[in-house]
Order: sequence, then structure tokens, then C-alpha cells
Amino acid sequence: MKNMLKQIYIKYFSKNKPLRHYSQHMLVGFLVYLIFSFLVGLPFNFFYFSIFILSTYIIDLDSIVSLFTSCKHIPEAQEIVRSLKAGQIGKASAYGITVHKKLNKLLLHNILGLILVLFILFNSVSTKNYFVLTVSGGVFTHFVFDILDDIYQLGHIKNWFWIFKNTTAKGKEDGQHLFA
Repeated sequence: MKNMLKQIYIKYFSKNKPLRHYSQHMLVGFLVYLIFSFLVGLPFNFFYFSIFILSTYIIDLDSIVSLFTSCKHIPEAQEIVRSLKAGQIGKASAYGITVHKKLNKLLLHNILGLILVLFILFNSVSTKNYFVLTVSGGVFTHFVFDILDDIYQLGHIKNWFWIFKNTTAKGKEDGQHLFA
């Protein structure tokens, strides 16, 4: 039994395996929902819990949109798009989950998206709009988890600042220097 559990962990939950990132999102989402319920009076029931957890995942649809827009130049994105066009959804999904840290330049997973969600979150707390609080809290939780995961896996959060392109003294575009 112990060996079987170890094999499941190695195959699915260890670093860069398909279910590690998303199962951790679920666990963190559950804990943060409990904290939100306690601290800001968010109703503690199945409806709001479901909306909160769904919000922690739905923001990753940003990755799919970005595959066809801002990530077109990334070889891993091109491979995922080829698999999708060939109807190999399972292959595209498994590969996408494995290489998702290489898919940077996401349309919403950046510092402006984080600031916008933070603004909406604070506004919803002050107005006691529990539905908006639930959705924005779930998205904010997702973003914070992703930032911490980037620090853990990549050692930086440069990918959150890709929208700011600066020019170095040599005249080259360099938006990668922030928080390197």
C-alpha cells in the first residue's frame, strides 16, 4: 500500500507532474475560504464555497486564450496548439500542465491583473458584496498561490511583469530584469 501511494505521488503530484499544481490550488483555496469566512463574514455554505473554488480554477482559462495570442512564439505553446488542432485534447492538457510555467506572457496573470483583482476585492469587502468578494477572493488566492509557486519553482516572479518592456542602455528590450 505504501509503495502504491508513493508511485501515485511520483506519477501525479511531485514537482512538474499534472495534478500537483491543481490539487494544491484546491487545498489552498479551501483554507483561504475558511479564513475569508471567518475574517470578513463570507457566508460559510456550499454555494459560496463552490463559487470560491471555481474562481480559483477558472482564471486559468487565461492560459488557453494566451496560447493563441501572447504565447504564440513559445515552442511549448506551439506544441500544445498543434495537439489541439489534431484533436489530441488529452495530450495537449497533460503537456500543458507539465510545461505551464514556461507559458508566460499571460493576458491576466500579470501585475496589472493582480492589482485589478486586489482593487475589486477591497471594494467588495467594503461594500459587503459577498458574491463579488467570493469570485475576486478566489482569483486573488489563485494569483498569490501562483506567485509563491513561481518563486518556489522558478526562483523569480519576472513573468508577472512582462507587460512592462524597458529598454536597456544597449537598446534591447528587457522586461525580464524586474525581481530577477
